[in-house]
Amino acid sequence: MKRALLILLPIPFWACFALAKLAPPEMTTFNKTCPAPKICAAIATALEKCNRGVNNSCDDFLEKLRSAFPEYDCQSAEDAKYKRPVIVPALSLCPERDEFYQLLSELKSSKAREVSKSEELKNIRKEDAAAAQALEPAKPLDKTTEH
Repeated sequence: MKRALLILLPIPFWACFALAKLAPPEMTTFNKTCPAPKICAAIATALEKCNRGVNNSCDDFLEKLRSAFPEYDCQSAEDAKYKRPVIVPALSLCPERDEFYQLLSELKSSKAREVSKSEELKNIRKEDAAAAQALEPAKPLDKTTEH
């Protein structure tokens, strides 16, 4: 009989939010002033207009995208669930952010290149990737043993 060998590597507590920013000690409540719901909707609307070619809408998309870079008091549902004292950029809470990144990669203006190459966006994307990886279930190794 073949058995798959499953090795689960423990993930240290801090690894789940290694790239997230610790909230200031005085910040004890989260998502009270976080503009993510409004900003995400505004970026999505600007994205649609930009895709339709509406005048200046791509610049508007870029401005709104940049406005979602700060953390404010934004906290992800996962961090809130485990009461982790971390904050994330408002953009990290936008469910459509992959669509935003796709449009950004297609825009050829100097403003788009500036936003795309900004340290803020690079850090946000690293944080998003690390958070997604931390939430993935462990995968079994590709080794089998005979028993």
